Amino acid sequence: MKRKNRTIVLFAIIYASIFGIIFFINSRDNGLNQEVVSIGVISPSDELASKYEYLTGLAQEKINSYCNQSGINMRFVFNNSNAESDSQKAYEIVKKYNTEKINLIVGLGWNSQLNTSYEYLIENDMVIISPSSTSPAFSIKDSCFRLLPDDKREAIALADAITNYGIDTVIILQRNCNWGNNFSEAFYWEYKIKGGEIMDLISYEADNSNSIESTLERADSLAQNAIEYKGADKVGVLLIALEEASDILLSAENSSLMNITWFCTETNTLDKEIQENAGQIASKVGLIGPFNTHIYNEDFREINRLFFEEFGEPLDFCLANVYDGCWLLALSVIEAESTDSLDVSQAFGAVAYNHYGITGPLDVNSQGDRSWIRYYFYGYYEIDENVIFLRAGGYTRLEKNEKTGSSISHSPDDVLYDNFPYYIWEKQYESK
Repeated sequence: MKRKNRTIVLFAIIYASIFGIIFFINSRDNGLNQEVVSIGVISPSDELASKYEYLTGLAQEKINSYCNQSGINMRFVFNNSNAESDSQKAYEIVKKYNTEKINLIVGLGWNSQLNTSYEYLIENDMVIISPSSTSPAFSIKDSCFRLLPDDKREAIALADAITNYGIDTVIILQRNCNWGNNFSEAFYWEYKIKGGEIMDLISYEADNSNSIESTLERADSLAQNAIEYKGADKVGVLLIALEEASDILLSAENSSLMNITWFCTETNTLDKEIQENAGQIASKVGLIGPFNTHIYNEDFREINRLFFEEFGEPLDFCLANVYDGCWLLALSVIEAESTDSLDVSQAFGAVAYNHYGITGPLDVNSQGDRSWIRYYFYGYYEIDENVIFLRAGGYTRLEKNEKTGSSISHSPDDVLYDNFPYYIWEKQYESK
């Protein structure tokens, strides 16, 4: 009887041991023992908050699926916050994340919000991936990485396009603000390097109609003289503006400025407000400007399809960078085998070099800014009494290989109509 009891006890121990091992293995497979990596996400505004949350949710699902399939013992959680168009609110969120030991962040896409939080981020060794900041002030070797080409490189692309268009004299109409001042300075020197002449740089106060009127009067006088001396095809205008661009075009309608070609920054390219309120005037002068463009691939098509089903609009470049930014941070943590911000920052460059995102190559330069640049140039054209957008050219630069490709066209008959419906995306002027 005692021997029988011993046998029962022995079998019970063996059974419990086997069951425990199986339970432990299943627990690991089900993620119960995975290391949880928390990453902060900061949307700049109410309008973009739901889109940030949706894209980071898609990224989280796919990243964790990748980890499970690859046997990586990590699970990523993206914590979304909304700065509500407030730089101070963004700063408070950054500090909150730091107190919660969350030192890896995707967000701060507006220059103003990144500027307010920048010193705190660097002092506390936090890693930030900004999907859309463009200020050259952040082109520094640090732990801030940016996926949108900065304003200086946009200015280089514009100088290239205007030169190739055959224009050798430019009148700059510039909004008087930090962004406008920095952009005009960057363009000034790049255009001079290419042999172009800046006839004048005229700044205006965006909220002062009298300032805009006097600026246009001065520009009109300059344009008349330049057209008489050089010919209209050799003279152009560069408009560096935000939401006031429609008013400027309307005010310039009866001036000699209508006889020369205008160019603009990305803030006024494919702008629905201009199309609706000043479209015919814009079509008279072209108003040609650059627009960041991704390379279409199967991954992009899938995420774009899901995004369109959710929001009824296509996925633009800046929002696509949010998705790519999530992947870059997660892969950097995996590569570093650490959540320490310094380790992640050191691993980031190699990860970005080897990862091809839904927006295309993600390699960064020594300042942590995306080194691959791709713009399409679009203009405003009237066809059959409708103002539409036509693609007038393109610009691509691979910085590490120092290779540049560009083209620009004078005639709508020569351009490729591009029906990507980006123009239905409402411009976020506050981002500057």
